[in-house]
Amino acid sequence: MHKPLFMLLAVLLAGTTMAETTLSGTVTYTEKTTLPSNAMLEVSLQDVSFADAPAKVVTRITVVAPGQPPIPFKLRFDPKSIDPKHSYTLSAQITAASKLLFTTDSRNLVKANGSDGPQSLKMVPVTEGSSRVTPLQDSYWKLVVINGKPLTPAKGRNELYLQFNSEGRRLVGSTGCNRLMGGYTLVGGGINFTGLVATRMACTEGGELEPLFLDALGKVKRWRLQSNKLSLFDSKKQLLLTFEAGTAPKS
Repeated sequence: MHKPLFMLLAVLLAGTTMAETTLSGTVTYTEKTTLPSNAMLEVSLQDVSFADAPAKVVTRITVVAPGQPPIPFKLRFDPKSIDPKHSYTLSAQITAASKLLFTTDSRNLVKANGSDGPQSLKMVPVTEGSSRVTPLQDSYWKLVVINGKPLTPAKGRNELYLQFNSEGRRLVGSTGCNRLMGGYTLVGGGINFTGLVATRMACTEGGELEPLFLDALGKVKRWRLQSNKLSLFDSKKQLLLTFEAGTAPKS
């Protein structure tokens, strides 16, 4: 009597399973360290098709107390959320108490239909000095020194700043005149900006520092955090730019 209902339920469950795409693999890091008990691993699949827009997260998972590597992961999502003409990457990071400890530092392009097979994501440590520093990512960094010269307020000039958005590794900011955007990668104490572009507004005031700022950003190769201060250096460890953590001004 209940057999037709059971068969219908089985068909519905099978249909649900068939409609789901899975990406699986492992996350590793080479450093011999024990993660704190409050560590969390996040793995996400992102659509990175548009250079001038933040990456769109298709799906993500969070693993509390992930243990020692290799750490397995499995992402499940609706295949209808995937555009076969778009580009997708996998990224991973480990945090503890909102502090970034490890992160992937390269684009891990994948076929979002799962045909690539199991993935192996390698993370690198993120060095931020003190555990009480302002996080590099998702903070507002106001420029205070450029090429050794402190900035002084100027009429008509907006703040020069940078924001490192952890989602999609997108960089946004201001040159004091134009909006700035691009991408970035982190490798320990190393940093690399990619695809930096700025709008081209004609500024009658406040644009005198723009060429100096853009030139310095093009030379940046290393970074260091001390408390609420961010310092950016060139490949020879010469200080180029100094920022202080602050709050974005109200628009």
